[in-house]
This record gives sequence, structure tokens and C-alpha cells, in this order.
Amino acid sequence: MSFFVMIVEIILLTSVVTRLKEGQKPLDDASRIISIMRLYT
Repeated sequence: MSFFVMIVEIILLTSVVTRLKEGQKPLDDASRIISIMRLYT
């Protein structure tokens, strides 16, 4: 289960990085990461 969480976090973090490169604010992705971490902890 923790392996699945790692995969999801990597996907979300890469999307955050790409949005930062595009100049957008990745607040939505950050809130998603926080909510997912709360779900699986």
C-alpha cells in the first residue's frame, strides 16, 4: 500500500514541477498531495 502511495506522490510531484516550469501556481496539486497523505497515514 505504501508503494502505491509513493507512485501517486511521484506523479503529483512531477505535475507540480511541470506547472512551476510553465509559470502556474500548483496550489491545487499541493492540496491534493496533502489530502492523499492524510488518507493513507
